[in-house]
Amino acid sequence: GKPIRDLFPPGEPASIVTQPESVTVQEGRDAAFSVAVTGTPPFSYQWTKNGTPLTDEPGVSGATTRNLQLTQVPFTDNGAQFAVTITGGSGGPVTSDTVTLTVTDDVDPPTLVRANGGSGRDSVIVQY
Repeated sequence: GKPIRDLFPPGEPASIVTQPESVTVQEGRDAAFSVAVTGTPPFSYQWTKNGTPLTDEPGVSGATTRNLQLTQVPFTDNGAQFAVTITGGSGGPVTSDTVTLTVTDDVDPPTLVRANGGSGRDSVIVQY
């Protein structure tokens, strides 16, 4: 018979068709990065922040998927660099462009919504 390798032709290596893009968010808001690839699955993804592999933890989800989600981004993440390395069913891994997360300071002062006296007339209820 035919050699087994002829029955399973080599797949296409992973190739990035849509690179992640830099994101600017206000402190405490959510940010997301995504990548789109072509090639022969399965694909494995690993996002990095400043060169360090990310894991899913509070505030980070999708560290090993095509969509990285960051919640309630702290101001200390301003300038952080993100990239993703993708490994497909064949060929070596490919790494995306490195993109930057810009976090702007929350400079909007609270806005008073309502103020009214408490029922005992000894307190004030203030809502922002």
